[in-house]
Amino acid sequence: MKFKSLILTIGLLMLLSACGSKAAEEPAPTSTQTPAAAELTQVAQTIAVQITQNNPVALTQSAQTLIAQITQSSAETPLPTAEAVSPSEAEPPTPTGPTPLPSTTAIPTMTFTQTVTLSPTITLSPTWIPEDPRNVLIHQVGWSANFTEPADWFTFDNEDTSIQMENGELQLVAKNSEYIEVWSLSWPFISDFYLEYTLVVGAERCISADRYGMVFRAPTPESGYLFGVNCKGEYSLRYWDGVDFTEIVPWTYNEQINIGGGAANRLGVRAEGASLNLYVNGFLLHTVEDSHGSEGKFGAFIKADLMDNFDVRILEASYWDLP
Repeated sequence: MKFKSLILTIGLLMLLSACGSKAAEEPAPTSTQTPAAAELTQVAQTIAVQITQNNPVALTQSAQTLIAQITQSSAETPLPTAEAVSPSEAEPPTPTGPTPLPSTTAIPTMTFTQTVTLSPTITLSPTWIPEDPRNVLIHQVGWSANFTEPADWFTFDNEDTSIQMENGELQLVAKNSEYIEVWSLSWPFISDFYLEYTLVVGAERCISADRYGMVFRAPTPESGYLFGVNCKGEYSLRYWDGVDFTEIVPWTYNEQINIGGGAANRLGVRAEGASLNLYVNGFLLHTVEDSHGSEGKFGAFIKADLMDNFDVRILEASYWDLP
């Protein structure tokens, strides 16, 4: 019995030492305390004195009295129920799950800082299009055509076709509507790239299947891919092997293609291995896998359909090598 009392005494000494210190620091109980609380406070103060006097026997008796009074007080004063706590006094529950991420911020509408002037009355000023490769590559080192140096492009003028440099532009004229596509190539020999032209048709007319566009991965002047649009608002991808055309993407209508006299279009092709992505005015038109050609020069083509002298001007030609 003495051994148990000693253990209880040591435990209560450690527990009540803190209580005694706190009780010694707090002011004397006021009249606002309940009788039970006042009695408990008095017993605690007694225990604090006995700890100071080092009286284990009296301390054990006082501790047992305190435990009995705490038990009795708890039975007489039940804890408040949920209804007894007003909403204003209740603390909000602590979240148990992860903090939600903020909502995604929409990409702001942007425009290119440099616009391409097509004529005194026409300006091609593309808006921000997330899928447009130019938005990513415009800040990287690329190559742009210089339509003032004849050595950069093959130029000629005959009874069927004229491809000449004038006023910093490459001007193509299909004089004979019965003639097939005619093109001119530049000198760079490239394999994986993004190639882009800004073209505008003549103000006089753009009708029916009058067509124009870009040549790429041309290993010789007699072969290569042709990606182009026509004046019906259609696009296609073909490969010329020197004898016949292979239709890879048939002529397909797309509302993003501008048509009519003076219409301007920005054509682009991303070639990476056998993967070919076709763009117009920043919008992805088509993705196709094809292995007819893997590298070569690039250029431009033109073809009149119903009437002679269909003309197109290239204002800008640029490409970026892909790693």
